[in-house]
Amino acid sequence: MEKKFMLKKLFYKAIKPRGLMLSFCLGFMLLLLGTLGGNKILLRQAIATDIKPDILVNLDKELLPNNLSQKQQTSPPETIDNSIHTQISEQKLEQLFNQLGILYGKRGSEGKTTYYIAEFGKNRSLVGLTCSENNICDLITIYRRFNVTNKPDLRKINQWNLDKGFGTAVIDEEGNPVIKCRYTLYGGVTLNSVKFFLQLSSYVLEEFGKYIEAS
Repeated sequence: MEKKFMLKKLFYKAIKPRGLMLSFCLGFMLLLLGTLGGNKILLRQAIATDIKPDILVNLDKELLPNNLSQKQQTSPPETIDNSIHTQISEQKLEQLFNQLGILYGKRGSEGKTTYYIAEFGKNRSLVGLTCSENNICDLITIYRRFNVTNKPDLRKINQWNLDKGFGTAVIDEEGNPVIKCRYTLYGGVTLNSVKFFLQLSSYVLEEFGKYIEAS
């Protein structure tokens, strides 16, 4: 009731010539206070506990599968497939890697998730294909941790999340920035949409790397 009364009072002032400027200032102050309060919530949410699975370790060369640095076999001729898919197999995901020229190697499995190391340009990343309890594999997640000398603060990480509409940035337990791209096939998508997600993720990884290196 108190908040409703304040808004009503503000409205009556706004329709008077004398109160127009005062109302504008009061409205701006309320908007500013709401924005600051929202930032505090974002700061608390920036450290995510599920962003760092046990298998997400430093992506040093000695930990990469041997076949990652080898040229992949020629992929079969690409055919137009406009059918709707609610899940994707490991074989189909690997086929999309090959079609896009993404070097990859299977890392192993943990629970319901199969992990790959994949090379998106200069960014070696961890790719997870997660299946549900019904063995429906419909979630693709790409993780990339950047080991940096100058650790970014939460405000810089949150600014990325506020400004960008793709890829979620967090800080891991060691203070390193991590970018996470997530795509679900729930509801049905085409394979071209999955391919676009992989291409877009490559661009996001590159842009995020530039962002955290900038002063």
